[in-house]
Order: sequence, then structure tokens, then C-alpha cells
Amino acid sequence: MALENKLTGEVHGQQWEFYVATLCLFVVFALPGFIYHYDLKKLLNP
Repeated sequence: MALENKLTGEVHGQQWEFYVATLCLFVVFALPGFIYHYDLKKLLNP
């Protein structure tokens, strides 16, 4: 918010679409680590 305020001079309000998109990106980027931790780690380390 500080960077946005400094660059544009104002902070834009976020609506529900922003939060849904952020949640989806978090799930997409967290999935490989989750799969590695719970599935691949057991297969790669006998």
C-alpha cells in the first residue's frame, strides 16, 4: 500500500475479485511444495 501510495498518490480500494485472485495464486504456488512435502519426499527417500 505504501508503494502504491508513493507511485500514484492514492490507495485504490480492493473488491472481492482481488482477494479471490490472490487466494488462487497462493494455492497454485503452494501446491508444488505441498506435493513434495507429503508425496514425493516418501518416494525419493527410500
